[in-house]
Amino acid sequence: MGIVVSVWSSRKVQATSRNADLAHAIVTAPTGMPLDQVFTTDIPGSSTKLLDSPTIPKSIAQITPEEPNQIGAIWSRETAGNQQNQFNLTQKMEMGFWLYFGNRGEAAGEGMAFVVQNSPQGDHALAASGQSLGVWGHVTSNNQGLSQQIAQTAIQNSWALEFDTHVNGDIHELAGYFDGATATRRTPHIAYASPADPSYYLWTPELVNGSWDKNYVLRHYHANPLRHGADGSWHHLTMSWDPNSRYLTYYYDDRDPATNAEREIFDSDTFRVKPEDVATGSDQEKAYWGITGATGPNNQANNLVMIDHASSLGKVAANAYLDDETTKQSVTARTTVAAGDQLTYRYEFDYQPTDSEQELQPLTMTMPVPEGLDVTGGQISYSDQKTEKIAKSQGNQIQVKWSQGLSKQRHHATVKVTGKALPVTQSVTRPAAVAQFYGGNYQTTLTAPAYKVAGGLYLKLTNLGDDVYLVKRHETATIKVRLQNGNLPLDVATVAQYPLQLSLNGQSHALSEFAGGLVTGDAPGTYQFQIPANLLREGENRLRLRATGHQLSSNEIAISLVRSPGTLSFEHVPQVASFEAHVLDGRQRLLKRRDDWQLGIRDERGPEKNWRLQVKMTDGFTTTKGQPLRGQPLLMTANGHQPLDNNVTTVAEKPSRTQGEVVWVDRTWAANTGILLEVAADAIAGDYSGSLQWLLEDVPDLNNG
Repeated sequence: MGIVVSVWSSRKVQATSRNADLAHAIVTAPTGMPLDQVFTTDIPGSSTKLLDSPTIPKSIAQITPEEPNQIGAIWSRETAGNQQNQFNLTQKMEMGFWLYFGNRGEAAGEGMAFVVQNSPQGDHALAASGQSLGVWGHVTSNNQGLSQQIAQTAIQNSWALEFDTHVNGDIHELAGYFDGATATRRTPHIAYASPADPSYYLWTPELVNGSWDKNYVLRHYHANPLRHGADGSWHHLTMSWDPNSRYLTYYYDDRDPATNAEREIFDSDTFRVKPEDVATGSDQEKAYWGITGATGPNNQANNLVMIDHASSLGKVAANAYLDDETTKQSVTARTTVAAGDQLTYRYEFDYQPTDSEQELQPLTMTMPVPEGLDVTGGQISYSDQKTEKIAKSQGNQIQVKWSQGLSKQRHHATVKVTGKALPVTQSVTRPAAVAQFYGGNYQTTLTAPAYKVAGGLYLKLTNLGDDVYLVKRHETATIKVRLQNGNLPLDVATVAQYPLQLSLNGQSHALSEFAGGLVTGDAPGTYQFQIPANLLREGENRLRLRATGHQLSSNEIAISLVRSPGTLSFEHVPQVASFEAHVLDGRQRLLKRRDDWQLGIRDERGPEKNWRLQVKMTDGFTTTKGQPLRGQPLLMTANGHQPLDNNVTTVAEKPSRTQGEVVWVDRTWAANTGILLEVAADAIAGDYSGSLQWLLEDVPDLNNG
């Protein structure tokens, strides 16, 4: 049981260490482009998978995990149209990588290789694990004369520059002697070779302890020590190809992984290669390019790669600028701007595709809100005159995706983020602003310069309420604003020097005209006041506010006050109304109303409005058995009477005299006026019922009807 527990515990510790190294690599990852659209990773036999970096999804390729005998690769993808990503042997090419070899030092293995190839397997090419690094040939026998056979197991029609983190120089292992030569058997190294060329696999007998051991050594070309390999850090690699001189050049550790700044000291070498080693496939000009890697039976590592640029995807000239729109000057680290100056971070992109059908896919911009900038918005504009707005940021991060990509026809884009320099009590330096841009086939990090802000006063007026108020006809509108020095509070004495100026519908008003004013309390510089209803016209009213004084002005606030016109409505309409009962005696009668005729009109529109009440009969008076009444209702007035039928009859016309007035029409009738019921002399006794419909309408001018 003790042995079982010991083995289980050892494996658990190893797994924890491996996961910790991978987690460290991810959290410290530089910036790289997404790899899922223009690179192939689903290769049979490959252990490679894509991981998310802290900023860009699927931008890390884990070529191998830290496990024994793993092999992986990532290849440029060749697809139709705007996704070409090929190494052009006839043009100058440059690729930039970030490589991570794990943190195990001399125990790491086996390493990775930059490869250009035209294998028949295309973007699914893969060789063996271990010392083969996924690209070199595989040794299965130490018999002499097998160089051709070994070369055939390598990736065909290829170049390879290896970054070998583990020395394979043990002559006692059949597949472990590629580094047996003097130049490579002592230290990890960077070296070049042609994997499918048999002349690079040398059968080498060697006297060891009095007996001859024979195995195959890989002939390394331009072997140089690999410094700072598996040290738990990311290392930048730039590969450059010149087709005229046929020189392939590498620059290793040429950038700082934390800042992306170019280093003055780095490792580099240049060597001439044979284009015909690659240009023997179906395409004499273009080839696949990528990274392979492997682990061995005893030496493993998290071999990771990121790609930060590639001329095969087109050339992008990208630059960052900072402009002071107020002074019309460019801002540098030596520039001092004034509080309140309008500053614009401007990013210029110019795209030159390597193929007329290529396209730079729409980019996503992520940028922390620059320190000390009150961002008001921005814009993206393209060379074909299309534009799109960047909304004001809601939080500490600006993130926006372009709606357009760039192409040969639409080759230029300008991104602007604009805001005002916030005030400070004394001069300070605002730090450089870093913006990331990434899309399916490109990424870059652009840094705009730092600058200084002079101490001073920047009056900023903020609306603490709504931009639009819906105000009922009789209501007042309560407005609340605050005056500050940018985002810094102002003391009461300073606020008093910059009084609030008001304009309502173009007419200037003093704050003293309104109830309320400057509020005392925990929020100095806060105003709260009321706009009375009688100053608001029906519909929209525009209120503009600004603080001014001592030749300084704040920003202007515009508030819309929408006043309701009020309503004209029935206060009450009787659902059932009746007339007095009467005994028939053979004479014509006029029946009076009972007390259930409550008819009220409410008019909230003000004294300048008029209304008209009308009525018509929709159902004549009948008994439940359908017997019609011999008679009809009449509208009785001092000037006579008018029968009510299915035609509209005016009952009352009236102008409103006050706000919110209610007129009870039935109370204006006397006992012998209003609606009465005429019963004919030959009427038949019974209970009769009918229906009246009331109509209420606005009348602009009672005199004209």
